[in-house]
Amino acid sequence: LDEIVLSDLLQCLVECSEKSSKIAQIFREENDVFNLLIQEKSESESNKRFVQDFKTLADVLVQETIKLDVGKKFPQLVPKIQGEEQISFKNAQGESIEVILTDSADETTSMLSKVLDGRKNFARAIANVLHSTEILCEKKQCFAADTYPIDKLGIWIDPIDSTAEFIEGKCEESETEGTEQNNGLKCVCVLIGAYDLETYVPVIGVVNQPFHSRLSENTKWNSKFFWGIHYKNSSIVSSSVQSTPNDHNASVKEDSDLHPEKDKTVLTSSSESIELLEIIKRQYKVVHSAGAGHKALLVAIKKSDLYILSKSSTYFWDTCGPHAILMAAGGGMLRLKEAINDCDEVNMEFLKRRQVKYKPVSSKTGTEAFQNLDGILAYRDPNIALNFVRFLKNSGYVVR
Repeated sequence: LDEIVLSDLLQCLVECSEKSSKIAQIFREENDVFNLLIQEKSESESNKRFVQDFKTLADVLVQETIKLDVGKKFPQLVPKIQGEEQISFKNAQGESIEVILTDSADETTSMLSKVLDGRKNFARAIANVLHSTEILCEKKQCFAADTYPIDKLGIWIDPIDSTAEFIEGKCEESETEGTEQNNGLKCVCVLIGAYDLETYVPVIGVVNQPFHSRLSENTKWNSKFFWGIHYKNSSIVSSSVQSTPNDHNASVKEDSDLHPEKDKTVLTSSSESIELLEIIKRQYKVVHSAGAGHKALLVAIKKSDLYILSKSSTYFWDTCGPHAILMAAGGGMLRLKEAINDCDEVNMEFLKRRQVKYKPVSSKTGTEAFQNLDGILAYRDPNIALNFVRFLKNSGYVVR
């Protein structure tokens, strides 16, 4: 199999994201076990931005399950699947255990029992989901017949983006109808992105929210997925990305010509530089929200206009999936520093040239080789992005 049908790969990745969501939901339902599982990340693999960055067994399991399931359908892709997590884990006795999944549910149960300090029933429940062959997404998502050389594709996974929100497990519904929750479980996302190993451009993105909605506090969570395919000149997105009844600008009349930006929202993290925030607030509404993947998703589904991050605290696994969806929806993700400090004319060609690329930095070691070193600017509407870049340049802002 030298060529892969992109819609078949998409179907597989959507399936994987749904199974991953199930795993995340099971973990959150078991509070006592959850406390046992949270392990601090060792220095070498920690994201310096978080004082206490966590690694959870759920993270590692989601990542390895995706590898296992993709491998069953597309074995050639397995060596090219990369994720955020390392696969070793310590249990309560301090034993180091490697999370290696086989095709046997019994082997998985026994390996998980060790990590879970002998909790066999919980281990069995997780193993059953991991090894389930139940089709979680029966509806064929896309019928495009485009093929892609399989040796040119790589995959980035962030098994559970917004680990801190996942661990805290808050789930207050947002105050106002129609507004998105800016922290808590709703920000947790499973992120999967396929990209071209020669051009380093994203091709397929799948984002799944395991804790999208539920009927009441005592009922189970429902997940929701979003996807996009961006290939050559064809772009396709899921109906969840297409349909935008909650477009937050829908009610804004086009008569705001004098201040076209005053109704535009810019998502940032709570640790963004004060200097940048002060500049943006002159013309835009600033909203803080958790999770890089979640913020990029909100832009893709038109719940916000832009997402800016001036620091290098995101990695390829955070952005590859959402970036593909943004590109498929007509938008993209810029390398912020290059875009702002560049003297070229700011036009559509400029946006094309300044996209984030998924090429490891050869001079860096460890996870730093996969950092988005220039910061990022995510957008769905190219004109809004162009106006914003011009505005920042005219304000004299420089990304340091």
